[in-house]
Amino acid sequence: MFIQRIRVRFQKRGELKAISHLDLMRSFERALRRTGMPLRMSEGFNPRPRISFPTPLGVGMEWLNEVMEFELADWVYPPEVERRLREQLPNGLELLSVSVADPGKSAQGKEATYEIAPAPELAKDPRLSEGSLKALLAREDIPVKRIRKGREKSVNVRPFVLDLTRRGEKVALRVKADSKGSTRPEEILGALGFDDAVCRASFAVARTHVELAD
Repeated sequence: MFIQRIRVRFQKRGELKAISHLDLMRSFERALRRTGMPLRMSEGFNPRPRISFPTPLGVGMEWLNEVMEFELADWVYPPEVERRLREQLPNGLELLSVSVADPGKSAQGKEATYEIAPAPELAKDPRLSEGSLKALLAREDIPVKRIRKGREKSVNVRPFVLDLTRRGEKVALRVKADSKGSTRPEEILGALGFDDAVCRASFAVARTHVELAD
């Protein structure tokens, strides 16, 4: 059985930052169907293009360098794949690159990098100072509350935080993002002392890069 796995790096910006992961999958599915390429489909009563994302995708942020893979049942020259797909994507989804990946191995996430921009009134907040960020990194535990199967659970996310630093007016966060778990920017902001309402209203978050495992 022939399989051509295509790896796409893309951006999601502007108004599309508010769409859910499911809506994103549907956008790519509709675009792929319109390309007329020989898509490999799932089995069952409702076949769909085989689409996968190696890392979880959060709502309400821009993604500047994300990864998506899909499969073709016959060979298509990669520049032709890029041309056809680019023509069908909605505004706000932009292709960065298209390449051929190992057909026997789907992409797995390794790390993710975020850029956190506070509102002007929080730019000099002491909770975002370099000293405060270093103090958080120095801790052995960063407990956060998560809901699992309807129950609240405390999770230590410190093992997932690789780096946290101030870069000008913004905060750069680098985290693990693999099958063992990860953490989200809003959890780290919460650990710094900002509540959920402030996080939603006063911070603009963008995921700037996803690094894949070898």
